[in-house]
Amino acid sequence: SNKGWKAGATAYAKPVEAFDFLVSGSRQEKENYKDGSGHEYTNTASTQDSLLAKLNWRPFDGHNLSLGYNTLQDEGARFLRNNMTIFARSLAPMEQELGQDNFTATYRYDGSAGGPAAEVVGYRNQTTNWRTNNGAFAMTGSPDDWHWGEEVEGRGVNAKLTSKIGDAEIRYGLNYQNQEARTLN
Repeated sequence: SNKGWKAGATAYAKPVEAFDFLVSGSRQEKENYKDGSGHEYTNTASTQDSLLAKLNWRPFDGHNLSLGYNTLQDEGARFLRNNMTIFARSLAPMEQELGQDNFTATYRYDGSAGGPAAEVVGYRNQTTNWRTNNGAFAMTGSPDDWHWGEEVEGRGVNAKLTSKIGDAEIRYGLNYQNQEARTLN
């Protein structure tokens, strides 16, 4: 079992009919895993923090604007490439700091006042992963405590429109996405 603890809190409020928001957060800390016979597996402990915030605003009937943010921070020793077990270096655990941040903005119109119903979503996602060479093996001759990693960032807009022609419903839209990855040294 993993000894540890997890705690979280959530708050929701709707101060007026046209506005509501939610905030939720949690923290989890785990110690190294111990099997049924008491053997401890090193490099299995971790700490994880998460946060979610969302607000909704309905300025007029049939219109809704939502803004959202969520983040996850995870720290612990992880294997460099646990899916590549044929390479000995992939089995060496390294201290890792993983961060994920996601932002969204969404506009929805139900079409009740005329025109097509619409949903437009803009987003930005960023994942950053830092590792620290702890001397378990040398990364291209790098010194102990060398800090390196990668970052992936995605941005985009998705627009979906729905029109009615008689009893038929026609859906059409546009999706745009840009994703970039870079190394961090």
